[in-house]
Amino acid sequence: MSTFSYFRPSRLPWRRLFFLGFLAAIGYAAYVFSAPLPRWQVQGRHYFQSPWDDAVLVTADAPPNSTEDKPSWRTFTWWDLHTGDRQKTLEEFCSYHVFSNDRSMLAAGMGKEFWLVDVAGGRKVVLPGAWDFLSWPSDLCYFSGDGSLLARVGRKYEDRLGHQYDLLIFDTRTGTLRKKWEKMGFPRGFVAASNCLVYGARTKDEEQYHLHLWDADVESGITFGPYENPPGPSPDGRHYLALASFAKPKTVDLIDLAERRVVLQIPWTDVVECDYDFSDDGRFLALRGRDKHNGSWTIGLWDLQQRKKLSSFVANSEQTAGVLAPNGTRCALFPGESLEMRDSQIQAFEVQMLDSAAGTVVWKHRFPNLPWGTCRFTADSAAFVVDVDDHTALAYFNAASGALEAKVRYFEQLDDITTTSYPEPTWSPHHRYVTFQRGGVQKTLRIPLVKWTIALGVKSELAVVDVENREQLASLSADEIHACRTIEEGPCLVTCHRQNGVDYLACWDLPPRRNWLWIIGLPMTTGIGLVAIKLGYRRWRIVRK
Repeated sequence: MSTFSYFRPSRLPWRRLFFLGFLAAIGYAAYVFSAPLPRWQVQGRHYFQSPWDDAVLVTADAPPNSTEDKPSWRTFTWWDLHTGDRQKTLEEFCSYHVFSNDRSMLAAGMGKEFWLVDVAGGRKVVLPGAWDFLSWPSDLCYFSGDGSLLARVGRKYEDRLGHQYDLLIFDTRTGTLRKKWEKMGFPRGFVAASNCLVYGARTKDEEQYHLHLWDADVESGITFGPYENPPGPSPDGRHYLALASFAKPKTVDLIDLAERRVVLQIPWTDVVECDYDFSDDGRFLALRGRDKHNGSWTIGLWDLQQRKKLSSFVANSEQTAGVLAPNGTRCALFPGESLEMRDSQIQAFEVQMLDSAAGTVVWKHRFPNLPWGTCRFTADSAAFVVDVDDHTALAYFNAASGALEAKVRYFEQLDDITTTSYPEPTWSPHHRYVTFQRGGVQKTLRIPLVKWTIALGVKSELAVVDVENREQLASLSADEIHACRTIEEGPCLVTCHRQNGVDYLACWDLPPRRNWLWIIGLPMTTGIGLVAIKLGYRRWRIVRK
């Protein structure tokens, strides 16, 4: 007999091969439709507490500020992100609270009472002062970078100009009042770095903004201004940009906090609207302004390290937003909030890439839709969020040539979205991962052969994309997703979501783990069950004979 005669069609075990293929199909279906498993998950409604840490998660069972007049007991929990174990808990009876940068101190209060809690030692210090609290903790109090100082705003006066506020500086180690400013107007823009406190103030009668820098070590400060708009910080916190000063001629001032002086004054005349963007490292600046005569937008690119202007560019009315590359060689322009309409139809959106040195357009593309109008530069490409091929995708273009290099699809465009909810994309601290979220999606299961459609209910969807590796890491859905955070160390994703009427706090690996017990167990159980039925049927036939 020939060696290959066994493999003739008449000798192949077709029934066994068909049986194994059937089990493999069941396993593949279980792999595709199985829900991902979280690293750990606990029940209950939780709220993330800032600032953020890559190893420890702090949550509370109530938001930082309560809209109710009555205070309540709040439980703060420290979680280990790797195991999900509770490291410690703290209970406080308060209406509002805020943590220090290292989360070793907690400032809390209710009504006119205000106190400081040492989380590690459990020491509680009541701070002096009887002032009504404001609505939100961002306008309430701030810790310095090292946590040794606490700045708090209290409302004390009310006259013909409205409410007047006091700004108080406390020493967190002793609980004593260090400094006090009275009748400041409404303070804005607190940024604390080390023992230097930067804050802004607006006088209600004059509508002018000032920038103040106070050094606690030398007990002295300096004031910049007045300005028409509140000054804004650079990403590295070193500089502050103040738009539209009251000087003649009008200028844009760049304030260096380390040198404590205005290091750059940019002439800015005949401008009615202005905006700006820093590069991620704070070295480069894109300054945009609209001329009050012809309405054109002029974009100036500046090197803040060398303190010189690179180039300028006149953009059309749509190009009202821009993003600078980290090395400052490219600047991406895309439509902002204003949309041009023609015959009740939205025109195609144009994205332009500028050469920062020459101020010329290197390449441009037009898209039917830009859902978020966002851009992020990688090593040699620029990633835009666009709608392509019935999906929302992150499209990568070569920064030099404009050639399309890759597309990472994550959301399918559906016609049956009941309540469209597209929050802004959430970036991880170092912009490695980006999280997209949408709600009110009517999920359906379509069976193509018989053309049946099964409604699965309204869900919220979440997608996480690795920007550097150009791949989608996770795609999750739940009845409602309250909040989410991406951790680069690990990496992992933390979500607060609701599923089947129950709130959960969950931590997911990136990419999430598969339910291998279900994937392997379903075909094995099916196979064992079918074999048992076959053997039982044979036994029954033998007994019957």
